Amino acid sequence: MASSRISLVFSCGDVERVRLAIRQLASPLAVPLPRQGILKLLDTFDWALERSGASLLLHEYRTGTQLILVGPRLSVFEDLPIANNKWINVETIEQPFLRRSLSEATHQRALVVQASTPARGQLFQFPNSQGMRVATLFFFELPEINRCHILLVTRRGYSSFQHKLSEKIFAALMGLDIKVERKDPFDMVLGDHQRYKKDYQSRFALEFEPSTYGCIALGQALSSEQHRAEINAPWIKDHPDPEFLHDLRVALRRTSSLIKSLEPLLGSIDTSWFRSELKYFMNATSPVRDLENLGTFTSKQLDAIKCSPEVEALNSKIARDVSRNYDELAQLIPSPRFDNLISSWGQIARKSLSLALASTPSMNALGSTNGQAENIEVFPKTRVIESARVLLARSGTTLIRKARKAKKLKTAESLHSLRKEAKTFRYLLEFYEPVLEPARTRRCINSIKKLQDALGQHQDTFVQMQLLEDLCSTYKIPKSKVAMVFDVLASDQKIALEDYRKEIKLFSGPTLFREIQLATGYRKK
Repeated sequence: MASSRISLVFSCGDVERVRLAIRQLASPLAVPLPRQGILKLLDTFDWALERSGASLLLHEYRTGTQLILVGPRLSVFEDLPIANNKWINVETIEQPFLRRSLSEATHQRALVVQASTPARGQLFQFPNSQGMRVATLFFFELPEINRCHILLVTRRGYSSFQHKLSEKIFAALMGLDIKVERKDPFDMVLGDHQRYKKDYQSRFALEFEPSTYGCIALGQALSSEQHRAEINAPWIKDHPDPEFLHDLRVALRRTSSLIKSLEPLLGSIDTSWFRSELKYFMNATSPVRDLENLGTFTSKQLDAIKCSPEVEALNSKIARDVSRNYDELAQLIPSPRFDNLISSWGQIARKSLSLALASTPSMNALGSTNGQAENIEVFPKTRVIESARVLLARSGTTLIRKARKAKKLKTAESLHSLRKEAKTFRYLLEFYEPVLEPARTRRCINSIKKLQDALGQHQDTFVQMQLLEDLCSTYKIPKSKVAMVFDVLASDQKIALEDYRKEIKLFSGPTLFREIQLATGYRKK
């Protein structure tokens, strides 16, 4: 009963013959209406979506834009009121099922057009015997890889219809005696650069046993994140894209956080210079990220208000400056300084692994009965499961202290500090996840993500309002002319605070320690 998706590519030299063959497939009662336009392939690099097997397509034509979400269990189509826009925000989608499906898959992250290629193409729609549109066929050219592409998508529950239609397509193409390959164009674009989707996963995943030395697990984590940073960096220069930048920043942040929170597992290894360099590159990538976020927000407002010369001018200038900032960032990433960072990254990872050969005695570190971390020493050769009980409790203590402070003060600074601590605690949970109670740990991680989303939205709106004020002065745009943008930001900030109040309960008292004890097996249900 699953929806079907067939992807075929062939030489551009055969385009006219294939076009004619496809036209002849339509019955007299179902002649497809061709739509000339641009088809863009979407890939969010959000691996919740990738693991689900779903694919996204955006088709732009003269009078509108169509979004298609297809996967093993669903196939949804919707016309969108946008055009010539590189961003789609989940909240703008009217169809509840599609909006909810995308939200669950992408955690409200914007969907960015990836491998965007101008393409001359046509859209064919095929109805069943009852006249219901159940299959859509895209036929278009991709000059970037010198191929033409056929994509056939059939709605869920119409597998027999799809089977008959695909048989006709294959028969027509075989009759033309041309070479047709079952490939995905986006995979081909990556393949031309000797890269693969799985290489860019930002999801943190390690495998080790509870008896593994902590220094070994940490070395594996550092090596994994070094690889992630190293392969994402060139794409910032060759294919400037917020998702590659995001995954690079995740690798930098997670590494910095792990080194700080797992410092006892590093023994005498000096990481001071390396941590300062990590901070330098995180700070260097922040401006373009903040500006790009504001650009996404103003694009959304521009779509909503339809006509505002000032907002349109603001959005245009932001887009120009984002491009300029990427050009400047490309001079730094990659660069000799960045190469030194990567080299040091690898050295620290190897040193951490080599600590397993040192003579440091293994310590059986245990947490206290009330969940508080006592003055127990954690060494590089402390077993992973034992260090988890101590270091998670220590991090949890700090998180609760900052949660209580934020609850009392509710300033931007205290909320931002809580956000960073929540992120540190989540990274620590993800690091220890292989040796913790799976279901309990995953629920705790998901709760932290919800808290982070609320705090992140609050911090983003705070930064965007400050940045917007500066840009209005720089671009000489009166604030009164873009007052509606400030108003929406202020409204979003209030909503974020409401969400924060709903999610903070777990992190304000002994409940968190109980979750830690249950996850580490120190306390039975």
